[in-house]
Amino acid sequence: MIFLEGLILAKVSIIIPIFNVERYINECIDSVINQTLTDIEIICIDDGSTDNSLNLVKEYSDSRIKIISQENKGLAASRNVGIEHANGEYITFLDSDDYLRLDALEKLYAVCQENSLDIAITKIINFYDDNREEYSDDYFDMKFLKDACGDNVFSYRDVYDSVLNISVTGPAKLFRRDFIKDIKYHENLIFEDNPFFVEAIFKAERVYFYDEYMYWRRIRKNSITQSNFSNFPDLIEIYNIIYDLLKDLEVYEDFKDKIFKKKFTNIYTRFVEVTDEYKPDFFEKIQEDFPKSLMDLEKDEDFGKFNPRAKFILYTGINSKTYQEFESAVKEYDLKKKKRKKSKKKPNIFKRVYNKFLKYIRKMLHFPR
Repeated sequence: MIFLEGLILAKVSIIIPIFNVERYINECIDSVINQTLTDIEIICIDDGSTDNSLNLVKEYSDSRIKIISQENKGLAASRNVGIEHANGEYITFLDSDDYLRLDALEKLYAVCQENSLDIAITKIINFYDDNREEYSDDYFDMKFLKDACGDNVFSYRDVYDSVLNISVTGPAKLFRRDFIKDIKYHENLIFEDNPFFVEAIFKAERVYFYDEYMYWRRIRKNSITQSNFSNFPDLIEIYNIIYDLLKDLEVYEDFKDKIFKKKFTNIYTRFVEVTDEYKPDFFEKIQEDFPKSLMDLEKDEDFGKFNPRAKFILYTGINSKTYQEFESAVKEYDLKKKKRKKSKKKPNIFKRVYNKFLKYIRKMLHFPR
């Protein structure tokens, strides 16, 4: 560790918000204290747990563990507290039911040092809690980053077409503390990773994609609970925050069509996911927001070129009388689009028969091609 005017500066601070995870916390903490990089600090923020989670953490006799207890404030607030207390050169986030590969921090810190990085991004592997079966997915694999950048350091300018497709998940990244200290999570909202990462990636000048699985993400049965469903309308506010961020960072004009598509398609996707019990409230929030959004968007001379499906979702969200009408109209739009695409792929039967006949004649008469 580095000593700086009485302050111990670790190489990496690991921030772990903890809330009622007594079944998983040991596996999580074990994966950190056994890292091959030992010069670390482990900041555990107990977010008002009512089970045995806090006591299990206290049983570890490891001087690198720092425990902070608070009343329940949520994931975003816990991460903000962790950032405020972090002394490491780099910061990473770890969810308390997940775990790290044992050499993850050593590998990622080394690449950060070698390249003076603001952010290092790595891949996540999912695994089912009940049977430990592992699987990957495109969202966390980010093959497009490897294809675009290879082993090179990049900024958002180098991945213009795909920067908004990078996984926004807080974990599986190393952030330089001096770079990230003034970027805050928006509290009391879910989907809080989105604006945090958008601000970070557009401010970062030196980013690197480490193309290996370093983070194991647990998939629990019913992990998306009905209490979360009630907060899904938060996504509307999240995207409004992102719109403001892009304008403040003076990149909105370059990304307005892309963020428009993401906002309205993702809001609809989440709307479909919630159970019927929560759809009326979600639909009410949609009808509050979409007309305001349209008023701003119609001032843009490029609006006509924006994504057609996202525009259909926007207009349908405004004009539908019920949430059922909204949902079924978009489903019908998608079905028609799928049929049109399928019909375009169908080969022309007459042309196919004609070509076969022509081939046969040429063969029989020995005509040249």
